[in-house]
Amino acid sequence: MSLSTYRRAYYDMLVDLGSRFLSIRRWKILIAFYGSVFVGATGYSYYLHFFSSFKSSKKKKKKKKRTGTGIIEELKRLLPLSFGHTIFSSSFGHFILYSSMLFIRVLTYAQLADIGAIGMKCLVNKDWDLLFLTQSRFMTLCIPVSMVNAFARYEQHQLALSIRSNLLTYINSCYLNKYATFYRVNSFGKNLLSTVDQRVTTDIEQFSEKLAETWGSMLRPTFEIVVYSYNIYINLGLPQLVFFIGYFFGTSIWLKSIMPHFGKMLSKSKDLEGKFRQNHSSIIEHSEEIAFLKGGEVENKRCEETFKEIKQNRHKVLENRMLISFLDTTAIKHFGTLVSYEVMIPAMYLGREGIKLETHGDRTQFLIQAIQYFTSLGNALNTLYNAVYVGFTELAGMTTRVVELIDELERRGGNDDGNDLVAKMFVEKHRLLLRNNNRLNQPQRFNSKNILFNKVTIFSPEGRLLVKDLNLSICQGENLIIEGPNGAGKSSLLRTIGDLWPLLSGALHSPQDGIVFVPQKPYVFKGSLVEQIVYPDEELTLNGTTVKKNTPHLESLLKKVGLDVKKLLPKENQWNDVLPWNDILSGGERQRLALARVLYHSPQYVCLDEATSAISKDIETTLFELCKQQNITLISVSHRPYLRRFHSQVLTIKGDGKGSWEVKQVEN
Repeated sequence: MSLSTYRRAYYDMLVDLGSRFLSIRRWKILIAFYGSVFVGATGYSYYLHFFSSFKSSKKKKKKKKRTGTGIIEELKRLLPLSFGHTIFSSSFGHFILYSSMLFIRVLTYAQLADIGAIGMKCLVNKDWDLLFLTQSRFMTLCIPVSMVNAFARYEQHQLALSIRSNLLTYINSCYLNKYATFYRVNSFGKNLLSTVDQRVTTDIEQFSEKLAETWGSMLRPTFEIVVYSYNIYINLGLPQLVFFIGYFFGTSIWLKSIMPHFGKMLSKSKDLEGKFRQNHSSIIEHSEEIAFLKGGEVENKRCEETFKEIKQNRHKVLENRMLISFLDTTAIKHFGTLVSYEVMIPAMYLGREGIKLETHGDRTQFLIQAIQYFTSLGNALNTLYNAVYVGFTELAGMTTRVVELIDELERRGGNDDGNDLVAKMFVEKHRLLLRNNNRLNQPQRFNSKNILFNKVTIFSPEGRLLVKDLNLSICQGENLIIEGPNGAGKSSLLRTIGDLWPLLSGALHSPQDGIVFVPQKPYVFKGSLVEQIVYPDEELTLNGTTVKKNTPHLESLLKKVGLDVKKLLPKENQWNDVLPWNDILSGGERQRLALARVLYHSPQYVCLDEATSAISKDIETTLFELCKQQNITLISVSHRPYLRRFHSQVLTIKGDGKGSWEVKQVEN
């Protein structure tokens, strides 16, 4: 049959089938019904899409957008970190193995489909011997196919785990470093990044899993499209293949035009979930205070309001997904199946050059193979569409949150040089306020044996002037007590010494090491009692030698600060047992343990920020005497006048908004 005759017969056949189809009244009703449903669904989708865009465009921009916020630019930023910047990393190895398993999986599944079609041919022709051999081949191939499928899933999870490991290694190096970036990100500056804990834990985990899943969802259907397109081209011809793929691409473009921005919705959902978690974490942390204040109903209301926002956002996501799922399933899956049957008609009934369809078995085999090819190709196109449009938009929301975290960490001094851009802008902004003084010097820090303030000015992160042009010398052995009203800047002075707050002007001389800071609420954690005392050291050392077991030295330290070892450790040899000390110890006992930590490290200086407020006067006196005996210079913040007798000088910060201060010697 010539090509022109073939085309004419095919055209006449379609016209005849179409006229018969439209002559049936119920089909006209169904066409009208589905047409109206499609038009209504499409219109509603456009309404949701453009209405949400219109509302968001009317909102004021809170801040300037970052450069490269697109998903491609953000992935370019994250992929080198995810794969360790080298092709020899374990992540890249899992990436190669996973991709290889997906390719082998596609080839083996295509072979299984061909064997199944041959089996149907044998069944129709009643060729039992060949049917038995075909079933044997099918069963033999099923085992390696199952192994490949299981190994592909295993490599997907391994790839996600290695990506998460690489990202966490980099992020932890930026977040938990010697520059105290973790403090700056969470405590210093305005417009702090929200839900940092969730981004470091949950968001990175979900991004890693989604990245590996999206890669598989894109690569596997790509292999399937190549394999099944080739098979359809060989068995049916190029026009049928082009028409079938063209229908899918046209439908996909139409669906993309009405697709809402799932990435933004997902990012907002993650942010709301983080706030909801923070509410409950705050309740757990301050449960006693809330209970005393009878604030349960208020906290319930706050949690309900936060969850209400989550619920509204979730409803919006589900409505959009339901609508897109309906249009996607109908237009691509079901109508795509009808299109595949239409393009199979010519070869089935008009013949195909080079393909013999003489027996019922041949036609059955051809039909089964063609259906499986078209079904697999349609599913591959649909999967690839969902991976590119739906999966990528969801991945975009996760990627944005991770990139925001990395950008903020690097901006806050998480890189190698520790340069905090926010603190730098804070310094420049407030130096302009002091520019009227021509003698304003650039801020400088020096490493020295003693602590010396030379015309140092301190502002709070909110912009309040706390201390102006402070001149103060704290030599070793000359204890200093800092006094003043609440909010005057007493603790701020300690944060400046500890380099947690930036220096605005003047010079600050201080030891680079040898200063220990003890806050009012000391840090204790779940671990052994030895770890509590030697923190931040990881091991117990005496005279420079690592000690693997308890020594009487630790017992004597605890006894000096008024802690009973037998009460803390009822059983013998419990020094290395992991216990929740934050729950076991009272407020006063935690403060005593923190001072035992000071005596263990025996630094040159110790800054006590109301560090003995929960300790009785007699024990407090003993503790100050112990520090004096070990030649530890005290810098104390306290509201107790009787503590002056343990200090050589008093710094009074006025808290008048003008930065006034006064230094006096303590009279014996």
